[in-house]
Amino acid sequence: MTNDEPQVVSDEKLSDDEVDDEKDCSQLNTSRGEGSACTICFEPYTSVGSHRVVCLRCGHLFGKKCINRWLAEIRGSRKFCPTCKQPCKRSDIREHFCRGVQVTDNSELHDALQQLEKHRQMAQDKEVQIATLRYKCVQYEESIKVLEAVIEKLKK
Repeated sequence: MTNDEPQVVSDEKLSDDEVDDEKDCSQLNTSRGEGSACTICFEPYTSVGSHRVVCLRCGHLFGKKCINRWLAEIRGSRKFCPTCKQPCKRSDIREHFCRGVQVTDNSELHDALQQLEKHRQMAQDKEVQIATLRYKCVQYEESIKVLEAVIEKLKK
């Protein structure tokens, strides 16, 4: 099975030896279906932005926006991990940096979107500037007409 294929999430409990062995950690996450996609929305993780990889105290991985939304939607004080149901809270969310988790490198897209937004704002500012200059131009043209009328009146 390759990491590109969808994987089934298992609810089986892991032994302490399995959890403590750092080398096996990335393999365990991959075998539980957490290696390449968020177990809430099944979308691939990203390296930056709102869907970057985060984990809870229990070690389960999620996209940041998904686990934030999950915890926000649970009413009352009994918030829990969607995978193992262990109690958790927003302050338990940690950015996750490890080997074996596949993320979609969206940094170029993220940068491009920021540049696009910057250029849109600049274009909007220029449109306002153009509208202001057009208004001033109309005012100046009216002033010129009034002054030309005064000159004609004075010539007579």
